[in-house]
Amino acid sequence: MPKFKKSGFTLIELLVVIAIIGVLSTMAIIALGNARTKARDSRRLADIKQISTALELYYSDNNTYPTLITPGNSLQAPNGGTIYMNTIPSNPTPRNDGNCSNIDYNYSYITTSNTYNISTCLGSGSSNINAGVVSASPQGTFSCGQNITDRDGYVYTTVQIGPQCWMKQNLRTKTKPNGVAMTNSISDNILINSERSCPAVSGSTIPGTEDDCAAYGALYTWAAVMNGTIIPGTQGICPDGWHVPTDAEFGVLEQYVADPGQSCDVSRNGVWACDKGGDKLQTATQCRQRTPCGSSGFDAQLAGTRGPDGSTFSGRGYLGWWGGQYGGSYMYTSSLSGVTYGAPFYRAVHSEYTLILKVMAAAVHGLSLRCIKN
Repeated sequence: MPKFKKSGFTLIELLVVIAIIGVLSTMAIIALGNARTKARDSRRLADIKQISTALELYYSDNNTYPTLITPGNSLQAPNGGTIYMNTIPSNPTPRNDGNCSNIDYNYSYITTSNTYNISTCLGSGSSNINAGVVSASPQGTFSCGQNITDRDGYVYTTVQIGPQCWMKQNLRTKTKPNGVAMTNSISDNILINSERSCPAVSGSTIPGTEDDCAAYGALYTWAAVMNGTIIPGTQGICPDGWHVPTDAEFGVLEQYVADPGQSCDVSRNGVWACDKGGDKLQTATQCRQRTPCGSSGFDAQLAGTRGPDGSTFSGRGYLGWWGGQYGGSYMYTSSLSGVTYGAPFYRAVHSEYTLILKVMAAAVHGLSLRCIKN
């Protein structure tokens, strides 16, 4: 009988099969990883909802929210009576999904408004909520990227930059948190020491109109921004759930937009923070179409300043200043004594430069305010 030679796979065929199996395995692993991330995100949203429900029950009985809650512990009445939640849940691990940090749920109680904020981070997004910072307050759940409305009805968009959620426009609020109107250089026909002004063209001694405030945001004195306190991290005149950024929080923003390998001098009590990164905080139009203008999404509105004597405006359209809180070693001082010149620090960017400046300026300057999420 004739003998037939049995044929096998060639080396090339084996390599092709192995490659296909490898691709399919990789796809399966990625799909499984995405499914697990989404499952953790769903758990995070459910946890925040449960904690918020318990907090409202707490408020109903005690007419306030707790100053502190600790994952793993119970949520109980101050007198040790009613238990509103047997065990406060922890953020499921691994916590650093996507661009999220490896941190637990973050709870803060806002004394001035008797409200709370609890936040987490979603790695992939879930239930039609974008990935990124998600927070809950008595006003409901908020996902960075959504719009917010201040107490005067002005609407602002928001943007996530690294681990932070920022307002995408400068504040233009007219009233203080207690509802009292700020002294305004337009309606009150005053300029020196007025708490709020609308920016005007450089050299003008006449303040801008509300249309200018709509385009650039308002300019505030530091006392107005802080709403009568000097405590870092205060809400100030920001909307509920938001606050005046600290020097350290500006430092996080600066480091995120800095070039790879660049170390920004956040602690220095001088006039420099980063030699590059300011263009990323602006828009392409503002910084002469240079790349990477506007890549951060911060979209700085270059409102300029109102001078310390309250009489002259400058820099609108090419200079933006943002009021912050004490910088460097002076961040936690309880008064202005000991701070050089008795002045807080500010941040500035310029349409002609890539610098981010950290500058001391008299508190009676009129500068912009960009709020950050709690």
